[in-house]
Amino acid sequence: NAAFLAAEEEQPVGMAHILQAARSEYTKLERPLTDAEVKGWVRSVL
Repeated sequence: NAAFLAAEEEQPVGMAHILQAARSEYTKLERPLTDAEVKGWVRSVL
């Protein structure tokens, strides 16, 4: 998913794309993406 998101923007895959893709996948699973699961890297993207 991250690669497709980056391609739509004609950009290299970045952490923002990975975060967006992860959130999308967790939404499908009806689970929150917690800071504990990503060990704080989410804050560095925002």
